[in-house]
Amino acid sequence: MLADHLLPLIPTATLTVLKDTGHLSPLEVPDQVAAHINAFVAQL
Repeated sequence: MLADHLLPLIPTATLTVLKDTGHLSPLEVPDQVAAHINAFVAQL
């Protein structure tokens, strides 16, 4: 898996797998995408 190679290279990176989606996540599950963006911004 690509994430297995990339995540160790960015110490603060995290991986989030969205349910019931493919490559068009913002169109397929916009509520999930928005929730994760909001949670990220709230941490800043």
